[in-house]
Parts: sequence; C-alpha cells; structure tokens
Amino acid sequence: MFLKNIKLIVVFVLTILSIILMVFFSFPRELSLIVLGILIFFIIFSELKDCVILFVSLIPFFVALPLFDNFDSLNSWRILAIVIFIKWLFEKKFKIKIKKYSIEFWGIILLMISALSLIKAPGTFEAIKKIIFTLNIFILFPVIVDLIKEKKQYVSDLIKSITISSILIIIIGYLQLISTYLFGIFDFVRFWAQKAQLVFYGESWVEIVKQTNTWFTYAGGFVKLRMFSTFTNSHSFPLFLLLALPSIWYLLRKKKLFIRIITIAPLLAAFIFSGTRGIWLSMIFPIFLIIFLFKKNKEFAKKTIPIFLIFIILIPITSAIIYLPQFRINQLNPDDLIMLLRRIKSGLDLGELSNQGRVLIWKQTFKSILESPVLGVGINNFPIIINEELKLEKAGSSAHNIYLQIAAELGLIALLIFLLIIYKLLKACYDLRKNFFAWMCFICFVWAFAYSTTNLALFDGRVFLLLIVTSAMIIGLKRNVSIN
Repeated sequence: MFLKNIKLIVVFVLTILSIILMVFFSFPRELSLIVLGILIFFIIFSELKDCVILFVSLIPFFVALPLFDNFDSLNSWRILAIVIFIKWLFEKKFKIKIKKYSIEFWGIILLMISALSLIKAPGTFEAIKKIIFTLNIFILFPVIVDLIKEKKQYVSDLIKSITISSILIIIIGYLQLISTYLFGIFDFVRFWAQKAQLVFYGESWVEIVKQTNTWFTYAGGFVKLRMFSTFTNSHSFPLFLLLALPSIWYLLRKKKLFIRIITIAPLLAAFIFSGTRGIWLSMIFPIFLIIFLFKKNKEFAKKTIPIFLIFIILIPITSAIIYLPQFRINQLNPDDLIMLLRRIKSGLDLGELSNQGRVLIWKQTFKSILESPVLGVGINNFPIIINEELKLEKAGSSAHNIYLQIAAELGLIALLIFLLIIYKLLKACYDLRKNFFAWMCFICFVWAFAYSTTNLALFDGRVFLLLIVTSAMIIGLKRNVSIN
C-alpha cells in the first residue's frame, strides 16, 4: 500500500523534507503549519485507510506547531488524529456501538475515573489538559480496529508503515552516535536541543532539556551518548523500537536466518546504545514466558529465540564501541569539565530532579496511595507527592513505575481497570498466537509492561501512540469475521 500510493509517498517525503529544512537549514518553523495544511488536505480527500497509513508512518516525525509566542508545543499529530477521527465518524454516519466489557468500554471507564480525579487534583488545568491529550490518543483505537475488522489484510499495510518509520529513526540514531566522534559535546547539545528538539517539541521542552536530560552517562573516564534519535529521552527511543519489533520481525519471518540476524541486529544494538538498563533486565520476563510456553508453541518460540541470542551476543560488541572516547572531552578546559560532569550527574535520571532515589520515591508513593486510595491525588499531579512543582511533571517527575503512578494519581480502582485492560490485550494476543505477528506482540507487550515497573516511557506521546496502534491491530484481528 505505502509503496504503491504515489500521493501518499509524495506527502510523506514532503513532510520529512520540511523537517530537514527546519533542522539543518534554519527554515522558519512556520513551515510546519504549511505542511500541516497539506496533511489535513490529504486526509480530507483520501481514503481513510491511506490516511491512517500516512499517520502511522509519521509517528516519530510529527513536529511542534509554533502557534503563538508562548504556546509552540502543540504537536501536529494531535490535530491530525482529530481530523482522522471526524472523517471516520462521518463515514460511519455517527453510528458507533461499544460492547459492554470490551476493551474500549474499560478504557472509557478509566477516562471517567480520570475526570473524577479532578475533585482531588490541586492542579486542575494540568489535569484537564492531560485528560484531553490522553483522549486525543485513544480516538485512533476504534478507527484502526474498524478498518482491520473489515479487512484483515490491512494489518500488513500498517506493519510496513511501522517498519519504515522504525528504520528511519534507527538510521538517525546511528548518525547521532557517529556524530559523537566528530563533534564536541557542547556542539552536540546545541544542535540537538536548539535545532532538532526545538522543531519536534517546542521552546519549553528545549529549556528543560538544556538543564537536565538522559542523553549522557559518564563511564570509563569519558562522557558517553545514550542514543535517543528523534525522541525526548533515551528511555522512549528503545521502548518505541520494542513495540515496533513485532512488525519488523514479522516481515523477516520467511527470510533466511542470516538475513534476519543482520537486519535485526542494528535495532537490538540500539537498545544497548540507549543505555537503558531496565529494558535489558526486563528481557528476563519474555524469556521465561517463551520457556514456559515452549511445548505448546514450538514453531514460533524457535523463531523468537534468535532475538534474545543476538541481543546477548551484541552486548560485548556494542560495549567496545561505547567505550571509545566520545565528544573530544580531552579538549575541554578544567572548569568546563567540572561544570559538565556536575550537570550530567544531576541529570542522569530525568525523573530524579531533586536527587531522590527511586526507593524513597516509591515509599512516598505508597504512602500517598494509602492516604488517597480511591481517586488518588488527581491525574498529572504526581509531583506534589514528592513535594515538587507541578510543572516538573513535563520534565519527568514521576513514580518510576507506571502501576504505582496510576494508583497514586487515579486510585486503586483505576489501577485494577488498567491491569484488566492489559490482561484483555495479552489474552487477545495469545488467542491469536497462531498468527506470528500476534505471537510477537504477546512477547513484546510482556517485555514492555515488565519494563514499565521501572519507567513511565510507555506514556510518552509517540510511544503511547504506537502502543495504541499495535493494540488496535491485535483487537481488530481478534474481531475480524474471517478468523473468528
């Protein structure tokens, strides 16, 4: 679908070209408004299935819109998602049925609890904004489910779109890594913060990232890059790739083992180059799952095992590359070096803005849950639990655990519903396990949800979008009349 639709390819290339012009050639960011107009025009006058394909392929490349001087962080995907949803509503003639106890039903209940949590939220504006933004992501779910329910083969088109965008961000990640051996660290930060991140996320994020980020670590006497590509941090990038892994490995399933290995190796190496240890350690869960289910699913289990073997083999290879001197740090004067190391030390973990350890944060979170078990402290109001300003939520102030975060902000009932949604999603994957894509989603979802016990990267806008898209693909397959 993607490679056969000339109009779609032209719009996709124009969008990528506009980003290149703004990032590398300092074209005014207002160019993004023109591109937004082109994308909206395409959505209005194209088939819905083509609109969704284009949207999915652009997930890592949506930009912040410079609407006003003090408001330039609204991302273009939020507007485009609404346009796609409205187009779908008109095509459905506003006749939408939600079955009781379906995954959509529980999603709506969760959003209603989020709205009720406003009663407890000190930061009402921030809470309302979060609810609207979350709903903004969810509205794509029924659109994709409906498209796949009507045509099972549409999943293949979405898989190709996810793969294309993933390949591009992997390439960007490696170009980023190569640049660390060519430029000094201040030139690197200046480019990625004031040019690239400005285009993707806006001025307010640039100010945050200049003060604290997860882009670097300090080891072996040198500052090291933690690969993050087009994402805000080094946690979201590998998690996005993890959610894209089912699509990529599915397309490789019939290739010779050697071809599969050399193709998937750069993606798995990017996991390591990101320096996100949580995602490495949480690999234990899907490995045990494969062992436990091996007898009943030998064929697909054997096709999945190479992923973990390749990952383990890559660790010493990538480590050797990582430990090469980066950023020409030996050229810094002593004062610059001291300042740099202090900043890195304070910013190694984006969420620990007050140098508080995770254990201390978890203790305070548990205490808050016990004090407000029903509606929590209100959605998007976690910083008050650890006595920080609400504005630091955007900078990563969190519970470092997605489940504790939900319980603390929305209450224990919300957490149970969230776990029920995860159960329904995993059950749908397992019910479809004879489909290799569904099997891979089952493995990678377990991996991602296990990793979420140490991080909230799953709620990053772009990662969450891919989670919604991939989940909708599974539920759409489950409901497709040709396979039920």
